[in-house]
Amino acid sequence: LTQWWGMPRAEGFWGTAMIAGNGRLFTMRANRPDRQPAEQVFLTARSLTSGIVLWQQRLRQAPETEKVSHGGYLPGRSCLAVSGDVLYRIDRDGVLRLNAETGAELGRVAGPQPGGQVKWMACAGEWLAVLAGETDVIQPIECQTVAANPWGRELAVYEAGSGRELWHETAGGAVDERFVAIRED
Repeated sequence: LTQWWGMPRAEGFWGTAMIAGNGRLFTMRANRPDRQPAEQVFLTARSLTSGIVLWQQRLRQAPETEKVSHGGYLPGRSCLAVSGDVLYRIDRDGVLRLNAETGAELGRVAGPQPGGQVKWMACAGEWLAVLAGETDVIQPIECQTVAANPWGRELAVYEAGSGRELWHETAGGAVDERFVAIRED
């Protein structure tokens, strides 16, 4: 049973990252280059029960001088995590902590590779796990953008609430962002 469907009917588009928690659906969606300006990325919070937009932010991941599809945001990347009333969003070499109800910035967690790029993150209980690597090498292909270097070597776990680093390790080889998972136990 479909409760609601968001306009402009693009929430299931392949360039959308989605996560839900505490009665809210968060989507991070880049515009398709063939339909709207490609450098725009939107973060939207909706009510899970009604679909009403609670708040929305226009984001720009790439520097103003770079005109790359999706503004540097990469479809398929684990760029959002939620724990209680806090939404976590990748922000280049770190992670922003946002108030899930309002979108207001609560703070920033510095990632394990200063000047690099957070490639993956997830929350489990009170922990925030992060994989970071070198700055993305953007490779535009038809109607989407990918990173030519989707791997990292710096793994770290933080206390989700305080952002305090619990441990940090440099992996012996490259870890692909698409092959990392976390579980609570």
